[in-house]
Amino acid sequence: MDAADFERLGVYDPTAPGAETRLALLQYLVDRGATDDELVTAEREDRLPSLAIQIMQRQFAPRITPRELAASAPIDLDTFDRAWRAAGLPALDPDARVLFDWDREVFGAFTAGAVVFGEEATLQFSRVLGASLATIADAALAIFGVTLEPTLATGELDELEYTKAAEAATAMLVNEVPRVIVGLFRHHVEAARERYQAMGAGERALLAVGFLDIVGSTQLTWDVGAAKVGSAMSDFERRAAEEVATWGGRLVKTIGDEVMFVATSADDAARIGLALARFADEHPVLTAVRGSIAWGEAVRGIGDFYGPVVNLAARMVKEADPGQVVVDPAFAAALSPSIGTTVALGERRLRGFDTPVQVFALEGARA
Repeated sequence: MDAADFERLGVYDPTAPGAETRLALLQYLVDRGATDDELVTAEREDRLPSLAIQIMQRQFAPRITPRELAASAPIDLDTFDRAWRAAGLPALDPDARVLFDWDREVFGAFTAGAVVFGEEATLQFSRVLGASLATIADAALAIFGVTLEPTLATGELDELEYTKAAEAATAMLVNEVPRVIVGLFRHHVEAARERYQAMGAGERALLAVGFLDIVGSTQLTWDVGAAKVGSAMSDFERRAAEEVATWGGRLVKTIGDEVMFVATSADDAARIGLALARFADEHPVLTAVRGSIAWGEAVRGIGDFYGPVVNLAARMVKEADPGQVVVDPAFAAALSPSIGTTVALGERRLRGFDTPVQVFALEGARA
């Protein structure tokens, strides 16, 4: 196709600003396999630069339906639907062509897991896996939005340069990130096995359970803006992940502006809590954190922890002043003096507990 062909389609105006770059983009898209209808639709919807990504998705053809998958894989439609929704994906019409050939292996693995561990446990694992993958996918697209999309609006990249950069980013997301996930997962399995052995076998484990909450994050958004607060929260989450990993703990989850972690020793939990409190105090945007750590027996779930010690730690957070980490008597007794000291703050009534709980402030060991 040449300029005249594009002009006849209504996707090219030789007199418009940037016409030369637009022509190069259109020729590039045609070389990649774009059809006339796709060009017209993309131009009308003002998304020509993203058409190259749509074209890349054809490499995954042909698509199959859930009904076809169930006919050729060891899984029935009802079980597929439960597994699909457990993974956090939107409900599918049984005849919608959205699945891939490799999904036969994916859902065959679900069936095999259900035989070994039971369907309910496998579904719960699928929920954890789906939530984690959704976070990874959202983070990947957020990186795209933060780093690439603004370059088109500001003119740093023209339409063709942006299209090529978007293609490269998409290829990395689709082809390289899965390899990274597989490689890192193997290392995480080894680290999880070490934690599991340290916690002891069975569904119950003796643990330190900690919660750390950013103070005044809502007001901070009004004061300095969502972008700065978002960046600061990312700093905090990154530091939390690093500190928890350094001391052999596990970052269980982030809940808005709060993180939950577990550690197999009171000393390591104290190191984590005190380090993150200092980090927030020294951060140029964050105000402070308040935290709590409790020591006791937790029930080990699939990807989470439950029980009175978790509830206690969650309730105690509100008893801490900004910049302070509070702990329960069991944690205070388990803590080594060389790591930290505790100061009694008195008894506090906590929601969900029949009797008052003695609360202590955690302080670092004095030099």
